[in-house]
Amino acid sequence: MNRTHSVIPYLGLVIAVLAMSTSPVLVMLTTAPTSVIAAYRMLISFILLLPMLFFGKEVWREVTKLDKKQWSLCICSGFFLAAHYGLLFQSVRLTSIASVSALSAFQPLFAIIGGYLLYREKLKGKAIAGGCIAILGSCIIGWGDFQAGGTAILGDILVLLATIGITAYFLCGQHVRKEVSLTVYTSIVYFSCSMFLFGYSLMMNFSLTSFPATNWLWIVGLVLVPTLLGQTIMNWLLKWINTSTISMSMLGGPIATCLVAFLVFGTALNLRQIVGASIILPGILLFLWSSKPSSDSSSEPNTEPQKIPPNQQKSIDSHAT
Repeated sequence: MNRTHSVIPYLGLVIAVLAMSTSPVLVMLTTAPTSVIAAYRMLISFILLLPMLFFGKEVWREVTKLDKKQWSLCICSGFFLAAHYGLLFQSVRLTSIASVSALSAFQPLFAIIGGYLLYREKLKGKAIAGGCIAILGSCIIGWGDFQAGGTAILGDILVLLATIGITAYFLCGQHVRKEVSLTVYTSIVYFSCSMFLFGYSLMMNFSLTSFPATNWLWIVGLVLVPTLLGQTIMNWLLKWINTSTISMSMLGGPIATCLVAFLVFGTALNLRQIVGASIILPGILLFLWSSKPSSDSSSEPNTEPQKIPPNQQKSIDSHAT
């Protein structure tokens, strides 16, 4: 892969992180239960992808040729994404936002462990050092208002479970995206995620319709920016960039979120956030500079569905890493 193409995935990663950083602000503007908002967010994203499924012959042909393992992994990805949303949103009601931010910073550690156990990914010493620096910066941002005791303990446990959920989502995607095109993968994941979230919302007795009409404006914003422009780009990148790298880059999200919150709500950055941000950014850059790309990074990025000859379909699993 030449130098120009090697830059494209990382440029996409920056765009995705910036897009996803708008999600907390858009959610704060809504009044409906957050799991309901997330369910509609995923469902509408799926609906927008439907024309590509029905009018793209190659895409629809790929759907019909998916085997049971591929279907199972795609649906598992949707379940883990829904679990992340459900657990994280519930945790916010039990603990502080700062606690959520601090504990979510440990996601890259789960990603590194999962990447090693599942894909035998090994990081260089400088990459590990950069990751530790970035995690330290994230903890500085959130730990000042960290809560403990009472219901906060349960909330903190839910945050950690939510962090494991989003890590599992990316790890599943890292495997499936080597075999399944972006359109097919995201369509199945977004639809299954929405169904799990609707089921969770009904189980919690949340109303699916009783909220102000202005909420739909923010839902559309969530669909267009953090989902289609953020999450979908990250799903695309999983074919070339591993979960550890994506998870580490997401630590830059809170910095962008603080800036967006300042522009929208006038919320000024405090000294702790400034110090944390000044530590996070160098840590992420050191990690990205030192970490080794995923084993499939030698291929050039493209958005075309991967065409797999029928006689090779059965042998894919034995070669996938």
